[in-house]
Amino acid sequence: MRYLFLLFLLCGSVCSVQAEYALTLLHTNDLHAHLKPFDKSVQDCSKESARCLGGFARLKTIIDQTRRQTPNMLLLDAGDRFSGTLFYTLRKGRDIATLMQSMDYDAMTLGNHEFDDGLEELQRFSEIVSSPLIAANVSFPPDSPLTQRVQPHLIISKGGIRIGLIGLLSEETKTECNSAQEIDIAPPIETVKKEVEHLTKAGVNILVVLSHIGLQKDQQLAREVPQIDVIIGGHSHSFLSNTPSQTEAEGPYPLVIKHPDNSQTLIATAGFGGQYIGQLEVIFNDVGEVIRFQGNPIPLDHHISADAQTGKAIQDIETLLSDIINQPLMLSLEEIGLTPSSTESFCSADCYIGEVLSDILLEAGKKDGADIALINAGGIRSGLPAGQITFGHVIQAYPFTSYGALIELTGAELKNYLTHGLQQYRSTSRTNAFLQVAGAQYTFSESTHQITQLTLTDGRPIDPRKTYRIILPSFLANGGDGFPPQPIIKTYSQSIRDLIVSHLKEHHRPPSPFSHRISAVP
Repeated sequence: MRYLFLLFLLCGSVCSVQAEYALTLLHTNDLHAHLKPFDKSVQDCSKESARCLGGFARLKTIIDQTRRQTPNMLLLDAGDRFSGTLFYTLRKGRDIATLMQSMDYDAMTLGNHEFDDGLEELQRFSEIVSSPLIAANVSFPPDSPLTQRVQPHLIISKGGIRIGLIGLLSEETKTECNSAQEIDIAPPIETVKKEVEHLTKAGVNILVVLSHIGLQKDQQLAREVPQIDVIIGGHSHSFLSNTPSQTEAEGPYPLVIKHPDNSQTLIATAGFGGQYIGQLEVIFNDVGEVIRFQGNPIPLDHHISADAQTGKAIQDIETLLSDIINQPLMLSLEEIGLTPSSTESFCSADCYIGEVLSDILLEAGKKDGADIALINAGGIRSGLPAGQITFGHVIQAYPFTSYGALIELTGAELKNYLTHGLQQYRSTSRTNAFLQVAGAQYTFSESTHQITQLTLTDGRPIDPRKTYRIILPSFLANGGDGFPPQPIIKTYSQSIRDLIVSHLKEHHRPPSPFSHRISAVP
């Protein structure tokens, strides 16, 4: 009896313990072709420095180390590998594809910038990268090879457990990218509900969504589809962290959405540009419920050694491009920065480079009677450094190929146009549609997202009934970033980037000092 009693106690303790399964998710998002480390002004770093984060060579080091040490690991990317640096501008996706192929991602979803150069460039990327591409809410033309290459979901077995992954693309892709008109995009939440039902019937009880819809919509998705265990997010460039000194973080890593049945969905995202790689360890019970988790983004700083082979590959690419990117344009006595009042790397209300670029655009349009110039902040990706400014710096600052377009708006229509650019405004992250301006100045309310004052640069009020000539990127005139399409009077033959280069070479200085012409009030 004594031995039976001990056996009963032993069985009672052991048999009541549920089986647990540990899964590590290593993840990137919004890499935007940042093959090299960069600083807070988003300038590539030529030397090792504590100021510089990121780089594919450091990324490769962490991936290889973690894969060696972690038995059940998935390497995931939440989209927007294309566009943002001179590497993509000059060579498109080939180098990004080759380097990411060497990292052996388990799955990637699509970002809106994957469509910047049409389906052909995405197809070329998909032919180099063997990693599964998943996007459940995207439909391609029937004759496109991407119809077969991009699947709605993926089932992966790790440690004897089947994990279902679902990919999502932002519905705004068609308004943010003129080259995405051939695809159809279904509503994300309804799509995920159908995919969850399908995967659940297939016996999958761990569900991970690779999402390129932005942090706010990720939270909505988590609340409406409680069966999701983890969302790996991108698109909004949101940074989550548990490190107190990282005050730019929008919340803890991961964000936890609790459901009425006490289950929970974890949301993880890691900023932009590969400055960090997210590392999330999740413990599941035997029915696939999240019971514990831990993790934090890993800073890819100077403490991380660069993978030698990856570093050499990037150096070889730079050598091929050196004659182009090192072409000198002007010597600047000061940095022409992004948002100086913030630690963030984006153009917002206080953006010197935004003023400089819009001034140059206005100068080009004055011969056609342009009164005002507008540039969307999403097209501006870095400032210009103090010292020698090169062609490479300009590409880094304005990497997209867009042309100036001349349109006409009344003063009332102009105010509405500027107001549209404010609707998704957040002071903590880049708002693509936020409009930089030359020839005018405006004040807006951060709380209501409404224009409170709008005048010409000389202080004269904008007349609601008067017609003004506006020069702006053709991307906007054609309906990009959700702006209403406008009749175009003239499209300029030089790209905006070429206009910038020509001005700096000719004048050797910015058009005007920083005037803080956009003001935000509570």
